[in-house]
Amino acid sequence: MAGKDDIIEIKSRLDIVTVVSQYVELRRAGKTWMGNCPFHNERTPSFHVNPQLGIYKCFGCGKTGDIFTFVQEYEHIEFPEALEKLAQQAGVTLSRSRDDAQTKEIQKQRKMHELVDKFFQHLLMSHKVGEYAKKYALEKRGLTAESIEKFHIGYAPRSGNDLIQFLTKRGYSQKEMYAAGLLNEKQRDKFTDRLMFGISDNSGRVVGFSGRVIRAEDERPKYLNSPETLIFKKRLILFGFSQAKQQIGQKDMAIMCEGQLDVISSAQAGVENIIAPLGTGLTDTQLLLVKRITPNIAFAFDNDTAGKKSLLRGVEMALSIGMTPYILSIPSQFKDIDELVKENPELWQQTAEKPKEFFDEALKGLETVMKKDFSLFEKKLQQLLEVISHAPDLKKALLIKEFSQRLHIEESVLLSSVQRRTVPEQLQQGIQQRQGAVTTAEYLLSLMLQFPLFALFITKKPGGEKYFLSDVQKKLYLSLYSFALAYKDFLKSSTLPDGTQKNWNSIATEFYTAIGNTYSAYIQNIQEDTEIAATIQKLGTLEATMSLEITDEVVKDFQNATSRLKKGVITLRIQELRDKLGAIDEDENAEETDILGKELQKYYSRLRKLEQR
Repeated sequence: MAGKDDIIEIKSRLDIVTVVSQYVELRRAGKTWMGNCPFHNERTPSFHVNPQLGIYKCFGCGKTGDIFTFVQEYEHIEFPEALEKLAQQAGVTLSRSRDDAQTKEIQKQRKMHELVDKFFQHLLMSHKVGEYAKKYALEKRGLTAESIEKFHIGYAPRSGNDLIQFLTKRGYSQKEMYAAGLLNEKQRDKFTDRLMFGISDNSGRVVGFSGRVIRAEDERPKYLNSPETLIFKKRLILFGFSQAKQQIGQKDMAIMCEGQLDVISSAQAGVENIIAPLGTGLTDTQLLLVKRITPNIAFAFDNDTAGKKSLLRGVEMALSIGMTPYILSIPSQFKDIDELVKENPELWQQTAEKPKEFFDEALKGLETVMKKDFSLFEKKLQQLLEVISHAPDLKKALLIKEFSQRLHIEESVLLSSVQRRTVPEQLQQGIQQRQGAVTTAEYLLSLMLQFPLFALFITKKPGGEKYFLSDVQKKLYLSLYSFALAYKDFLKSSTLPDGTQKNWNSIATEFYTAIGNTYSAYIQNIQEDTEIAATIQKLGTLEATMSLEITDEVVKDFQNATSRLKKGVITLRIQELRDKLGAIDEDENAEETDILGKELQKYYSRLRKLEQR
């Protein structure tokens, strides 16, 4: 990975507003910029970008970071990829990238998978070793040559060392093959005698494989997937996503199914806006990937108990991130999409064109069951209320109202059931809010980050750091004070060049016009200290100060908060001194008692002065 100098250089060349504006429509709001958050669904903008500090924060979902974390989160890539992308955009040559072991390993794994993908495809379509697998793929599974190429389908031979020999001849060691997930613990080919499906990342590069057994007598697990590696992260990838992105956008709808063959069969039938998780449970990260393109998700899981359970879990996650869930019902005589397409592709096409809103269908089912089996009705209603409890408040209220009207059950009854289910979550949020409460010290430092000249208001002479209790707060204050001291002349003149009286807003505007770039560079430099960087990340995105304009009222509030801070520290010191006095014997330690008493009186005097202001 590149060194700190490279990262600082990239940040100095790339303005965070420019970077974020490539993905989000921003508008100026004072000294910050605002827009709708790209990480969750919202109508009222709560996403802020601060160009001076080089950070962003959403006060809706809590996402925060710098240009690197933004690109990572938005594009679902790891830091090295975000680094390369932004370095290229900034015109920065990463000075250490050629020597970086992880970057080299990533490049090797990508190249290895590209070679292996071609190797497997060649064996399937053009080599005698793959004749049985080819017949299985084309005749039994009904795959076309076009799909085999499009979805990177191939064949892993039976021997257990063919792939090792292939890669060894191309200069790769077995240690590298194992790290890439291509060998097993016995140093043999991980995939043998399987139909292979190449798994592409969001850019269309093959980064892993899923292998399916092809012989009836094969008693091994039906599917075997690549393990997680530097380039293969299951939670960030959906099978078929790179192939389906364009159609998902055009249809404004994504279809989520269970397996690779469902995806491929559906695409062959002309329904191409379809994707699947990788043999594991669906994650909210995968759904967020889809949400970048469309908020609409239609679930088409298998007609079995596991499929129905996965459906409810998928709807819960979709609701929780602001997506609209739909359902595509596969006729009960078919196990899955693959079976349906083989028997009646036209029926699948018609079904896919008319996704049904999940809760509308669920209510129809409840209305039917209600008349026949009240016990079953109650059980299914409880399941759906559990699902609804994951929805945002407004959506939750709308769903409860619809359920009440359709089922003729009082809203209050339904709502109380949903609220009982969400108490633990609300309690957890309450705890987090209390833990994250803004202390006076944090509030002051946050304001100083927005306008560093505030650091000069803590005391008239050096020593203000004594009012901050933690070491990192002391360091940050001293850094801001040192910077402000060099530009204290901005506070001297009380009139503008045109003769009008200065107010605090005009002083701040003048300061940022003249010194803004210098201050931004200074902030980037002091973040070489990782403790300070973490503190700036936290304090620079506090909702209480991030969007404040520097006005006379804000200055007054800063001064009041300064008094509160000093009172708090002095009160704490008084208590410490009283405790010490109470713990010593006055007769045996008269001199120490006298010293502590005088110091105590000094602090009481300071406290009285502050209270008289």
